[in-house]
Amino acid sequence: MATPGMSWSKRSIAGARLSLGMIVLHAVWSPGTPLLIWAEDGAAPLTVPRRRGRRPARPSLRAHPFALSASDLATTLGEAVIPAERELHLLLPSHSDGPSPSPELLRDDDAPVPAATTLAPWSAPAVESTPGGAGDLLLDLDAAREGVRFAASLVAFTALARRAVGIVATGRVVPALAREEGGWAARWRPHPQEMEFVVGFATQMPPACRAEATAGEHGHDPHAIIRNALEEMVDAFARAGAADTRPARRSARGTRSPSTWTGALRSADADVSGITDDPARLAAGLDVWRASATSSDGGAFRTCFRLAPPLGADDGVEAEPWRLSILMQAVDEPTLVVPADEVWTARGAALSVLSRVIEAPQERLLADLGRAVRLYPELDAALRTARPSGIDLDIAGAHAFLRQSAPLLVQAGFGVVAPSWWGRPASVLGLRLRVRPTAQ
Repeated sequence: MATPGMSWSKRSIAGARLSLGMIVLHAVWSPGTPLLIWAEDGAAPLTVPRRRGRRPARPSLRAHPFALSASDLATTLGEAVIPAERELHLLLPSHSDGPSPSPELLRDDDAPVPAATTLAPWSAPAVESTPGGAGDLLLDLDAAREGVRFAASLVAFTALARRAVGIVATGRVVPALAREEGGWAARWRPHPQEMEFVVGFATQMPPACRAEATAGEHGHDPHAIIRNALEEMVDAFARAGAADTRPARRSARGTRSPSTWTGALRSADADVSGITDDPARLAAGLDVWRASATSSDGGAFRTCFRLAPPLGADDGVEAEPWRLSILMQAVDEPTLVVPADEVWTARGAALSVLSRVIEAPQERLLADLGRAVRLYPELDAALRTARPSGIDLDIAGAHAFLRQSAPLLVQAGFGVVAPSWWGRPASVLGLRLRVRPTAQ
């Protein structure tokens, strides 16, 4: 987490004081490049010498006067980054004497901070994350350090790294083949429904996240930045979790490569150029398959779990176990559900539900259950049957499902229907007293 009190919101720096010796870390991510970290040095002077002569019509690139050197930056970050210096070109709010300090850089002297009047280009030394190591770097930095503060841009990308961890942990990933500069590569991608999160996150992204100067006037598209960053971190986390320790074979070029494209998903080497499968054809098939996850037919339904208490439970007598039923539920109309028994007995390649159609319902339900069992292992008992429709639970198992597993399933995109009293204050065990005065 960021330093207490930090947030993404902009804060006025009028009359602010900069902190001598304080280092403020910033993060920049542009599509197709690694995560770049640069920093402000509170001990450096805030201004640059004024130029002689007439001021140019458009500001030209100058060295950032209080950017931390690459060597000091690498020392601060440790082994998680490549120590080689990289010159980063930034567009930053500026005044006539230099770039405006970030709100996080507070100083002890009384020097006034001029208000920013324009965006001007500045060059700053930066270090980059190791290949595939951006997520680990951000999570490793997720702790308070003496003399170091996190700028809003770094806080934002750290939050995105946590989202990537959650996506992988809940199994919301799909395989893909991507055409890259070196050829075709097997990649893990977030589930297509995560694109809704990308849109929302991009609208709240601090402008400093895309401060890298580009040929255009408005910089990189924020949606492209967040999508690229999320995809890269999801791929790295998923690949690490599915690592294959078996030896890979040599490709025709003499380099080590996995023997199948699925093997490339479990290998540090994502290259599939040495695999006999036609990459373009396979990629097209995977694209169609991924699109079906959000299509207007089956994509409008999701697998749902409904927990029902036994009859007589309200009277304190539990003659029967709790029942966790498996259903398919309309996403936009949660009351429209299809029991799993009806799915398994459906004939043909589609199931009609009122005016809707679920394509390949049995395949979809079985695939979803395979995902869900990773989050709720008790479902394995249902999967051992030919047509899984649910499982029976005792009261301890029902309570554990509601408290522990249901939130994970909901986060992973499944539906959960709990008893109506669950979550109400009245459902918490309590004691009621009636008090009356004693007779005198």
